[in-house]
Amino acid sequence: MGAEKVFFDRNCGFCRFWKDTAEMESPDAFLFIPLITGSDSSMYPESIALELPSGQRLYGMAAVRRIVLKVPIMFPLLVPLAVSRILGIDSILYMFISKNRNLLSRIMHLDRI
Repeated sequence: MGAEKVFFDRNCGFCRFWKDTAEMESPDAFLFIPLITGSDSSMYPESIALELPSGQRLYGMAAVRRIVLKVPIMFPLLVPLAVSRILGIDSILYMFISKNRNLLSRIMHLDRI
């Protein structure tokens, strides 16, 4: 069974930071494929998509949850992810982060990565 493919916004420092973290911690779990924001957006409407070996695709928060479950250093994120899902705000939270990912990159000085 092959690695799961993760499609991410390569122009986003926030996205690249989490990609680099996942690659360091679980190097064989995923194949990261950078997207060019805009040109690939019709195929992948979210800032992140995950393709399973079966061909099934997960988008947004579903993709994030799958990644977090496979990267041990990210396990502390499971609690807030679970709480946001129970409260029914996980999609809202994801969209907020997704829409503001470039701002988050600048605030966290990740735009230089």
